[in-house]
Amino acid sequence: MKRHHLLLGFLSCLILILAACRKDNRDIKLEVKNSNGLDLNFSFEEKPAPGTQLIAHLYYAEEENEPFLDREPDKVLKHTLTAKEIAEGLTLTFEGKITSPFAYAIAFADVDDDSKLSEGDIAVAYGGGESLNVWEVMRKVATAESVSHRKFLTMIMDRLYSTQRPPLEMLITFPAPPLAGAQLEVGLYYAGTEDEPVTGRTPDIIRQHTLTQSEIDNGLTLVFENLEDVPYLFARAYVDIDGGGDLNHGDIAMFYGGASINDVLQNRALPQNIGPLANVDMALSVWHADEVGPPVDIDGNEYAIVTIGNQEWMTENLKVTHYRTGAPIPTGFTDSDWAGLTSGAYAVYSTPVTGSAAFPVTVATEAEMVARFGRLYNGYTVLDPRGVAPVGWRVPTDEDFKELERFLGMPEADLEISGESTARGATQDVAVKLRSAVWTSAPVGTDDYGFGAAPVGRRHITGAFEKFGAWEGHYMWTSTQNNPTSIYMTARVIRAKPINRYSPDLRSGFSIRCVRDKQQ
Repeated sequence: MKRHHLLLGFLSCLILILAACRKDNRDIKLEVKNSNGLDLNFSFEEKPAPGTQLIAHLYYAEEENEPFLDREPDKVLKHTLTAKEIAEGLTLTFEGKITSPFAYAIAFADVDDDSKLSEGDIAVAYGGGESLNVWEVMRKVATAESVSHRKFLTMIMDRLYSTQRPPLEMLITFPAPPLAGAQLEVGLYYAGTEDEPVTGRTPDIIRQHTLTQSEIDNGLTLVFENLEDVPYLFARAYVDIDGGGDLNHGDIAMFYGGASINDVLQNRALPQNIGPLANVDMALSVWHADEVGPPVDIDGNEYAIVTIGNQEWMTENLKVTHYRTGAPIPTGFTDSDWAGLTSGAYAVYSTPVTGSAAFPVTVATEAEMVARFGRLYNGYTVLDPRGVAPVGWRVPTDEDFKELERFLGMPEADLEISGESTARGATQDVAVKLRSAVWTSAPVGTDDYGFGAAPVGRRHITGAFEKFGAWEGHYMWTSTQNNPTSIYMTARVIRAKPINRYSPDLRSGFSIRCVRDKQQ
């Protein structure tokens, strides 16, 4: 019985090995006995007519991936095919050893009987585990595998050669999902050189499409046929977020390869060439921004800014009620509903409210609260890929705040300190330089740069509004999550003298100040 089990185990392993190596086993079966050369084992999925000549070329090369198809082959095999060989396969042999470091093989059935590779021939290049399209090897889309170390090859004749550019399939996905019904426009530019300007002219091909919710969720494939076979082809795509019919500030817009419209326009980047490609994936994740204007959110709110060091900061808290894509940010939650949220939301601090002796401010209405102190957002809003900051701006990262704090004189040793109640930067009065002069907690804020920090309150994870006018300070989100699955995210609290750095629950409702790099 034991011997029977051992035999079954041995046979099972043997079957697995044979299955894993089935391609090489086929080669071994067809290998010519006592061959001192390179055996090419042919089979035909595309069937030529009997009497067609099969031609194989072998190219020697001194360097890996050295171009070879633009010159005469070093060795040539020719054979007239019979019906049996087309049905069952055959083996041809390049005699003699390959002496060069690298060698590459192609083969074609000369369908039109002109003794050269031409339109409609059945042609493949050796690519290791699969046959390669010779056109793609010529255009450097695919890379042939060296055969200098091989004794035999499997050549599956399954591709028709064509000098015509194949259709371009473009899969477009939407990391920042726009609203259903938004208009997508894709433009293709023909170019003769890598750096030929394209932003100043109309695309050679334009495709417009109204997006459905399914396409936004799952992606959209566009097929472009009958394209010219030019050396350079560039793709630009944009989603018309504002519905204006033209590319405007706030639209999602980019060139294939990730370059923004502005970067290409200002010669800071070049679009990536898709001329040789038959399939491309384009994730629309770049927003088109007016680089010289003030921050304007999707609701039309315009914000004042100040320059501090190498950064530009908004001097007001964010007020927006929609994501960049136009989708509304939910609001109007009761305390208990707020406490149970796991997605983005905003609130307005409850009014009427009166501050403290250190912050002698009274706000009578919700409209006044929004106008003066903005809205409070939970952390899920900050993390939402649809974006909440005005286009061209960002919710500051932890590193953005550190750069600000460093400029204000915070010691390097203090920058990494975490905790809601610390003396981080207190000795240097870093917070004093950002605090509004209306906030008179000792020492009185000097607001050296017009940042205007103020104790405008927060919404606790329980849903309660608290700390308006309190000494605890101005609570502001960063966009730095502790880790991808954490319910905590780094925040800042500008207090009387220090700036605390801690990690509150994402359900907390804080202000948002946005930042961008200083514009040159």
